[in-house]
Amino acid sequence: DTSGSIQTELACKFLGVLNQVVDLVPLDFMQCDSAITEEPHPYDRRLKTLEFKGRGGTNFQPIIDLVDQRGYKSVIILTDGEAGACTKPKVAQVVWVLPEGCNPPVDWGKIVHMSMYTD
Repeated sequence: DTSGSIQTELACKFLGVLNQVVDLVPLDFMQCDSAITEEPHPYDRRLKTLEFKGRGGTNFQPIIDLVDQRGYKSVIILTDGEAGACTKPKVAQVVWVLPEGCNPPVDWGKIVHMSMYTD
């Protein structure tokens, strides 16, 4: 989720999650606000910079449609949950990764809350 409601600090926390997950399984990475703003491609944690594309409203339906079209088995959506409902994927399992206190816009999928802490 690269919509306008995602602050830079939260986007950086999302990248930290991706950096941990990609050590376990390969990931395709894409960006989306109200539309897909960057097509899926293999995620590389060695990137020195990453430009967040989008910053508009939020609509997860384009992600779900692409997941169904490409036959993905799972999708991890990193978001603050501020969006309208979308349809459930036909096959893929969905994991919603959100800050503590936030919830996805739907009542399906697995929910993982990130602890927000400072050193």
